Amino acid sequence: MGFLFSKRVIFVLLATTLFCNAAQAAAEQQLKADLSWTSFTCAVLARNSGDKQEYERLFALGYEAGLAFLQAVRAGTASLDGAPTGFLMVNGGPNYEFILGRAYQALEEVYSVQLDQQAQRGIRREVAAGRLFEGNNCSLIGVPPGA
Repeated sequence: MGFLFSKRVIFVLLATTLFCNAAQAAAEQQLKADLSWTSFTCAVLARNSGDKQEYERLFALGYEAGLAFLQAVRAGTASLDGAPTGFLMVNGGPNYEFILGRAYQALEEVYSVQLDQQAQRGIRREVAAGRLFEGNNCSLIGVPPGA
């Protein structure tokens, strides 16, 4: 009886460990979706503020994180359920690059409207974009702690 009980306990522990590992992997993939969307948002702001270096860094970060997330969705190790709403709106297309391009374009359109509104109030687009960039702590995205 003790041996059978031990086998059941081991099975339950093993199943729990595997489930937890799968859940952790799925959560990590969801974080990549968030990182992609946030990086693209900040890339848009950097481009509009005239900071080419930050634009390139953040766009590349958003692209890589988004690509990893979309590949995980296709592989079944992640779900669109917890993804940023923007990913849900642009999901679909012939390939990952198309989907990620649509995500970036959607953010360009959103911030273009916001920056135009700021310009109508007399605030230059570059200044408004720079303020949003700083206010969203965009320079810290993708930078390792302590760097």
